Amino acid sequence: MSTQRALALLETETMADRMHAMQATLNAGEANAASALAQIGNLNSELAAAMAERFRLVATVHGEKRRYSQKTSFWEDKVKSAEAKTENQEMRVKHLEEVRRKLDTRIQVLETLRESEREAAERKIAQLDDELKRCQSSQA
Repeated sequence: MSTQRALALLETETMADRMHAMQATLNAGEANAASALAQIGNLNSELAAAMAERFRLVATVHGEKRRYSQKTSFWEDKVKSAEAKTENQEMRVKHLEEVRRKLDTRIQVLETLRESEREAAERKIAQLDDELKRCQSSQA
């Protein structure tokens, strides 16, 4: 019976060792599960922080796009205004050039007329001078 007892004792020790091994495995699994849950919590915190950062960045980009659009509109309006002023000034310059051309033509006509009248007056003066000389010589 002592062999049976020894075998039973050995079998009991083996079973106890297996139970300790199983308990250790179970404890390790629980530790791993607790560690995994802690990692999941950490990852969730990081994910929440990343999402908050992403939201902040998207809001910043949206704001910058809006400011860029406003500045672009402002400068486009300035360019259109400057182009309109330039076009207006060009039209005024063309008008003034046309007025100047007409005035130049009138001045040339008036100078030609003045020269013609001066020549006519000189001829008349010469003619009257000749008549005066003739009258003076016939009275003398």
